[in-house]
Amino acid sequence: EAEMREEFEKIKQKRDVNSHGVKLIVEELERRAMFARSPPNNWGDRMAARANRFAFLGTIGFNVSSAIVNASQIPLMMIPILNGEYSQGKYGLGDGAAISAVGRSSKLIGSSTHLLRPGKRFSRKMSRIEAEKGSIDVRGTPSIDNFYELKKVGDKQELVIRTDLNLSKEKIADLTRLKTLVEIAGNRGMLNRSLFYDTLSLEKSGRQRGLWDKVNAGSAFFFHLTERFNRQVAMMSTYDLELQRMREQGRDVSSIDVQTEAANVALRRAQEMNGGATLSTASGIAQRGWGRVAMMYKSYGVQMYYTLLKTGYQAMPRTSTDKWLAEERGMTLKEFQALDNT
Repeated sequence: EAEMREEFEKIKQKRDVNSHGVKLIVEELERRAMFARSPPNNWGDRMAARANRFAFLGTIGFNVSSAIVNASQIPLMMIPILNGEYSQGKYGLGDGAAISAVGRSSKLIGSSTHLLRPGKRFSRKMSRIEAEKGSIDVRGTPSIDNFYELKKVGDKQELVIRTDLNLSKEKIADLTRLKTLVEIAGNRGMLNRSLFYDTLSLEKSGRQRGLWDKVNAGSAFFFHLTERFNRQVAMMSTYDLELQRMREQGRDVSSIDVQTEAANVALRRAQEMNGGATLSTASGIAQRGWGRVAMMYKSYGVQMYYTLLKTGYQAMPRTSTDKWLAEERGMTLKEFQALDNT
């Protein structure tokens, strides 16, 4: 928040920038930061959370088929968007690049169950509060961060690839490339959270779960896993494709700065293609009170409609938009507009 305010003060000095518009954005981001840091817990919001739980249990709770349908997000939304973004242009990767990237990501996440480790098939390494005492094995679910653990390297803790999984050289190379993305996504809470769990208030720490909490968590478990899987596939696929395009542009993809840039693109794309992971990224009306109940299943739909409308708007031929899209792909405006005739 402090960095955001500092940046806003710099922007206000520029005459060619709409500082009033920027001020509105900053105020909205500050409101969302406050919501994330200190969620409201008054009587009305607690009742809304309970109503969400009853509604979920009475509609799609424990419904595995509905959770599986959510996985159709990958072929229906992700592959067409990624194919359109990365297949063509001066630095295009070809029509099969998006499908290949999605396939690699899905396979890697699926293999994070560690099927070759009897009795520890869903294990993950968690660091203790006192880092010097090492990590412990705990039960987990399929997730890309199952392949890593936090270790103290010098004066700081760093994410490193686990050495107890007998990983192949190919998989170690993939995980090394993905490390920057996993670190950034983990720090932003985008790996193991889900909008379903957050809407149902099932991810609160600091209190023991009762029977009612466990029943609700169980009813949303498959949706939780599917949402996480979709998001991780979106992030990893976009990250891989972005790095490939950067390599075609002659950039040093081993640089942390370049990898961080690619990771930020991947996280933004994942938000567009799969929606947010927390209530703080949902629309304001869906965050509190009865609006939270009314918008329970609609935040995802609103995000998808926005992405579809935005994509359609960008597809309309306009010189200003075409110029920006051409520059993003390393092409001249004439080269980009000629794609419509091929």
